Formats: sequence, C-alpha cells, structure tokens
Amino acid sequence: MASLNRTMFDGLLAITSLDVAHNKLSSIDDFTFENMTFLTTLHLNNNSIVNMTANTFKGIDSLEKLHLHYNKINELKEDTFSDLQNLASLRLDVNSIASIEKKAFNGLNSLTSLKLSSNDLTQVNGDMLEGVEQLKGLEIDRNWISTIVDNAFTKTPQLTNLALNLNNMSEISSAFWTGLGKLQKLDLSYNRLKEVKVDSFKGLINMEHLLLDSNGMQSIEEGAFNGLADLAYLQVSFNELTEVTTDMLTGLGNIVLLDLSGNNLTTLQESLFAECCGNMTNLLIYNNQIEILDPKWFLGLYDINKIDLHTNKLRTVPGEIFDLLPSLYYFIVSGNPLQCDCGMLEYRAWSGCNNPNIQTKCYGPDQYKDKFIEDIPLREFSDMCSSSCQSGNTISTIAWIAIVAGSVFFGVVATIGIGFIRRRMKSNRGEEDRENMIS
Repeated sequence: MASLNRTMFDGLLAITSLDVAHNKLSSIDDFTFENMTFLTTLHLNNNSIVNMTANTFKGIDSLEKLHLHYNKINELKEDTFSDLQNLASLRLDVNSIASIEKKAFNGLNSLTSLKLSSNDLTQVNGDMLEGVEQLKGLEIDRNWISTIVDNAFTKTPQLTNLALNLNNMSEISSAFWTGLGKLQKLDLSYNRLKEVKVDSFKGLINMEHLLLDSNGMQSIEEGAFNGLADLAYLQVSFNELTEVTTDMLTGLGNIVLLDLSGNNLTTLQESLFAECCGNMTNLLIYNNQIEILDPKWFLGLYDINKIDLHTNKLRTVPGEIFDLLPSLYYFIVSGNPLQCDCGMLEYRAWSGCNNPNIQTKCYGPDQYKDKFIEDIPLREFSDMCSSSCQSGNTISTIAWIAIVAGSVFFGVVATIGIGFIRRRMKSNRGEEDRENMIS
C-alpha cells in the first residue's frame, strides 16, 4: 500500500484505533481521516511518508496518540497538527527532519510527550517549540544540534525531562535553561563539552538527575553546579578529568549517586565528600588510575552503601575504611592487581558478611594468583599476619582465633578485634623503645 486516500476509511466512523504501520506509504491525501471522529490512536510509523500538510489530520480532534516514527519526513510545516488539541503523545523520531517552521506544533495544547530523536536538526530555538506549553518530556537526542538559542525553552515551562544527548554541543549556558524551573532530568551525555563553567545550570532549581558522561570533559569550574540543591544523581563518567576537588562539588547538598568512573583520576582530596555528599549512598570510581586508597577520602559518608573501585591499579585495601563507613555493604575492587597478603585481612573479614555475589581475584602472591579472595579461608590470612609479626611482637593464637570466629558470625566484631590488636602492637613497641632508651 503506497498511499491513503480520503475514501479509504468510509464507514469506519466509530473506530478508535487505526494501525497502518509497516507498509510502503509515501503519501496521505488531505482530509483522509476527517470523518473518524472517535479515533484516539493512529499508527503511521515505519512507512515512507515524506510530506504532511495542514489538512492531513483534519477532523480527528479526538486523537491522543500519533506515531510517525521511522518515515522520511524532512520538515514540519506551520499548523501541521493544529486540529489535534487532545493529542498527548507525538512520535517523530527516526526521520530526516532538518527544519521545523514556526507554529508547526500550533494547537497541541494537550501534548505532554514529544520525540524528535534521530533526525537532522542542528539547533533549538523558541519558535520551533511554540504551541506545546504543557509538554513534560522532550527528546531531541541523536541529532546534529550544536546551538541552543538563549531562552529557547521559555515556551515549555512544564518540561520535566529533556534529552539532548548524542549531539554536537560544545558549550552550555544558564541562558539556555530560562523558564525550565520544573526540569528534573537533563541528559547532555555524548556531546563535546570540554568544560563546565560557573553557573552553567543556574535556574534549574528542581533538577534531580544530570548526565554529563562521555563528553571528553577536562575541567569543571568552581560553582558549576550552583543552584542544584536538589540534585540527587550526577554522572560525569567517561570523561578526561584528572582531579575532582571540593570546589567542583560546590552547590551540591543532596547527592545520592555520584559517578566519576572512566576518567583519569589517580587520587582524591581528603574529606572530598564531607560537605557536599552526606546523603550519598552510591559512589562509582571504577576504570580510573588510582593506585593507593586513603580512607580519609571517604570521611563523612556515613550513609554510603556502595563504593565501586573496580579496574583501577590498587594493590591493597586499607582496613580502616570499614571502620569509617558503618553503612557500607558493597565495596567492589575486582579487576585490580590485588596482593592477597596480610594487608587484605580486614577486607577478607569484612567481605565474609558483605559484598554478596561479588568475587575478587588475587593478582599475587603466586600461591593465590587468579584465586578468588572470597574462597581463601580467613585463617590463612590470619596466619600470614601472625607469621609476619614473629620477628617483633608475637600475637597470641587465641587472639587470631577470636578474629576468625568473629568474622564468621559478626564481620564487624572481627574488624574491631583487628584494630585492638594493632593498637596493642603499637603499645608494645612503644614500651620496648622506652626500655631500650633506659638501658
């Protein structure tokens, strides 16, 4: 079927849904649907439609859903949808739309969802969005957009979800977002944003989810996130950041998830998250270049449930981390060149009661290479630690048995026991030093 003419649906006056998708339609006569006054859903997707006029959809003001995706539409003309005052959802994705005339969406007073993904648009301006004041979800991803005209979204004040990912944007400004006080999610991933400047998102007071991943980003200015007090999810993964400072995180007070994975980080600042991220439950730092962990990085993260550090360059995990983070349940360090020696005792004890379904391979020493640390009996770690102390202070077998037994039943008790033993060792060394000095 190559076309629809205006007599084709005579006699189908009471029909509510019409599906002519997956045909070879290239044209639709004006007034074809004029007498279908009860029609609420129309599927015209997966055809070869190129053009539509102001009379294509005349007479079907009851329509609520219109699917025009996967066609060959190259432009949207003025008043194309002007009779569709009850339309709530419009799909125009995967076409070849390069231009949208002013008032193309005129009359769409009830539209809440508009999909324009995978077209040939190069900019966003206010004229192209005129007539959709009730719009809540706008997807303009996978286009060629490099420019957003200032105040382009002032005519969409109800917008809560905006997808601009997979475009060619190289800069952003707070002027882009004027009027978007209700926006909750903004996706800017897979663009070309090399830096984020101060106040870039100012005015987005209800923003909860911001995606900035895969931009080649090298810097974030102090105050870049000013005004985002409600932001809960921030993703800046797979960029080119070499550092993250407390200044970069200024303005964030309610972060729940922070994704810094896939960058070039080698270290973090002490108490980096103490001011911004007291409510954070998920911290993702995998696929970086971190060689040494400092427990002080994580000060203040009392509610953290998951830290993912897989595929870095770690050789050991400091046991103090588990004392500082009482809510921690997942601590993922797989894919690191870990040495399964005495230094991993606390991790092994803690993981016995946490990290469900997580397996972490040892890189060394030779007797444990490629074995899962979770499969190595805790007693073997305690023996390694005990033997390593023989030349100095001997830790009693009873103490190590207490550690092992505690780890089986109460991982936390084991960690506390280890801390006590280490303090005792330090005290003993101090006494020996004093005796040597006296002698």
